[in-house]
Amino acid sequence: MNEAYLALTAREARRVVPQWAVAIFSSRESIELLGQTILALLPAVVTSTFVDVVVNGNPALALQAARLVGELRSAGDTLPRLRVWRVALHDKAHAWNQYVYGIWPGAERTFFVDGYVQVHPTAMRRLASTLDTDRHALAATGVPHRGRSAARLARQMEAGHGVHGNLYLLRGSVLNALRQRGFALPLGIYRSDALLGAVVKFGLDPTRHDWDPTRIHVVRGASWDHKPLSARKPADWLVQCRRLRRQGRGVFENLAARSHLALEHRSLEELPATASELIDHWMKHHPLEVWKALVHRPVAGLALSHLTRSRDWSNVRIPPKMMAERSLGGDK
Repeated sequence: MNEAYLALTAREARRVVPQWAVAIFSSRESIELLGQTILALLPAVVTSTFVDVVVNGNPALALQAARLVGELRSAGDTLPRLRVWRVALHDKAHAWNQYVYGIWPGAERTFFVDGYVQVHPTAMRRLASTLDTDRHALAATGVPHRGRSAARLARQMEAGHGVHGNLYLLRGSVLNALRQRGFALPLGIYRSDALLGAVVKFGLDPTRHDWDPTRIHVVRGASWDHKPLSARKPADWLVQCRRLRRQGRGVFENLAARSHLALEHRSLEELPATASELIDHWMKHHPLEVWKALVHRPVAGLALSHLTRSRDWSNVRIPPKMMAERSLGGDK
């Protein structure tokens, strides 16, 4: 499947390389929530920024986002270029891969944002400034500041130099290196940020480099807001149940990725094309670890019945489609 992403690089027609790039990944959000995310970004970015809204598996939302972008007006002196893309396959890892190979405009500072969060006005500048001063780090990540578990998670991230998928920053050199090696996130993976963080800590090559957590810089002052789930809304119960099941699958994904990168020291090129293949290989070769995971992490049991389910990945070869493009400066 990696060939499908490599083919996207041949389609690129870059007119300009911006100073910053921002990828917003969205799928299930309402247009109101996605609109809040886009609006929160405008005062947070520098003038030379490409903001790409990548909507996967939801053509109606992609169309709504395109209309929204067409109606936006300039926000002060900030004049980013906004683009909306439709990705046919409903899978965030696939959307990330398509962004890196077929959409990314080559910026030296590239931010990744989830479609339901509103970044704070200074968050992105704090992340960028961190990489300007910390030459050793390959990535920088923000931390949550609201919620019952926010403080605990922030401490864990600082201790382990973890990446938070809601808001993180990669150097352009990292993305170029990953593209040159043909790296792609396994399709269907839930813990994509954890896998990407591990790849960065290994200096993008576990066959040659040792594990170094300081390759990721955790920035306390960079955060975001989001609307938490409510116990009073039945719809949110279903969302939480699905999240628990995905978190259970994430336990197996993390252990399988750890086996591939840290224990077996296998290359990025040898990563399976799908998360199911990655987990299946680990389960067959490490049955004792599977048993330990089920005993010590009961949430993992919630995912057992879903691990072997197959998915149709045939749409992986459909390239992303641009739905809208304009600059708030009014030139397009």
